[in-house]
Amino acid sequence: MEKEEEELFYALNKQNEELKNQLMATSVLTEITKIMMSTPNLEAVFRTLLLGINETMNYERIVLFRVEPDDFILKPIDWIGLEESEVKGVRVPLSFMDGGEIADSIFLNRPIMVDPVSIDDDPLRAWKPKSYVAVPIVTKSFGKCWEDGRCDKKECPAHGMPALSCWCVKGAALKQKPRDEDDRRKRCVKCEFFKCSYVLFMDKPSSEVLATSDDMIILTTLANQTGIIIDNFQSYENLEKAHDELKTINIKINKINRELKEAQAKINRDLEQAQTIQLGLLPQTFPKTDHFDCAATYVPATKVGGDYYDLFEIERDVYCLLVGDVSGHGISAALIMSMAKILIKSYANSGSAKITLDKVNTVLTRDIKNDNFITMFYTVLDFRSKKMIYASAGHNPIIIADRATKEMKQIKADGIFLGVFDSAMVGDNELPIKDNSRIVLYTDGLTEAESLAGEMYGLERLSEIVKNTLNLSAEEAKEEVLRDFKQHIQTAPVEDDVTLLILDLKK
Repeated sequence: MEKEEEELFYALNKQNEELKNQLMATSVLTEITKIMMSTPNLEAVFRTLLLGINETMNYERIVLFRVEPDDFILKPIDWIGLEESEVKGVRVPLSFMDGGEIADSIFLNRPIMVDPVSIDDDPLRAWKPKSYVAVPIVTKSFGKCWEDGRCDKKECPAHGMPALSCWCVKGAALKQKPRDEDDRRKRCVKCEFFKCSYVLFMDKPSSEVLATSDDMIILTTLANQTGIIIDNFQSYENLEKAHDELKTINIKINKINRELKEAQAKINRDLEQAQTIQLGLLPQTFPKTDHFDCAATYVPATKVGGDYYDLFEIERDVYCLLVGDVSGHGISAALIMSMAKILIKSYANSGSAKITLDKVNTVLTRDIKNDNFITMFYTVLDFRSKKMIYASAGHNPIIIADRATKEMKQIKADGIFLGVFDSAMVGDNELPIKDNSRIVLYTDGLTEAESLAGEMYGLERLSEIVKNTLNLSAEEAKEEVLRDFKQHIQTAPVEDDVTLLILDLKK
């Protein structure tokens, strides 16, 4: 009975010691981790780790190595129990043959207890350790490398395995196509999924016992905790770096925005000046005569455009009436329009529309080299002979209405646009000038304007509103057409310049 009691006492005492050791291990882990987490930088984390291991686990010599991928070595960055002269120049290769167990611990991703040390070939033999522990520190991984890297090498030993990264699986990393184990290791340490950046060396020269199983549990857990802390620091540093880069980018963007605003303001000022000049090129007033009344409007799609209309006296009782449309928009179209005005004024002929348009076309094709062209309906109103001579360079038909009978006619003429071919193939056409008639000229920006539903305004609708306003003055009729036009497009954008000119022949 006494023997049984002794055995029970012994077992309980042993269990109590194990519990005490486990409690001590947990306390050590908790305290060291708590201190590391409160440190301001990685250097302080490493120093706390080494001091904690030294003071609580009695390891006399501790060296923290950092993996240097470009040089393919381990380099000591912090240590305890060794002189600087003993450590500073030490470099441990990561190769399979020369890296020893401390390099193997990285590529096996587990602690290794080296006991005894091979004095002939161990890379740390200069420190004359009898035995030592190598513990890799792995930062937190977020997935399996064969999943995150979308590796299709199903024959790879790591493919489909629960291991978080293939660097620690023997014969893996086939996606990198390594030639041998050393080449595999070189490719692994430079891979984005390689998560082991540090490894610990620890020994106890004055002790016969290097490490117990509890010690290995503590060291492994501590290394894991350190890896998580390192990962958090690196994430924070990456965020800080990204934040700083973002601030720098924002400063540059703000500078560019200021420059763009200044440039845009200058462009707007230039466009406003160009718009003022262009509108100044259009007739500000029409000739006062007993022969007709006239009203016109011009709505550019942008600040400056390419539509052009004019009404001026060539010689006594002979007038030039025209509407033109330069292709495109903007400054280039406005410049072509201003050139056309000058040419029309220079070449206006009282007896022929063809002669004028031919001369204009010759200058445009010979001297102006661009992609713009001009359509134009050109009319000579000769009140001496009571006839109108007209030609069309690819322009829309005009409308002539009898205000008394409300008879409507669409007048068109053959011809192609100006400024592209040597000949615009225009010809003179004649019609009698009939008193109390209304002549309506326009550009396709009016008839081809689309509503929100995509329906064009159209010549038929224009003709209808012209017919319904024959009892109004030219000015009033113009306003009614514009009102109807705006009602059609509503909030749809004006895609092309709009010109409308209404001329009423008097009785």
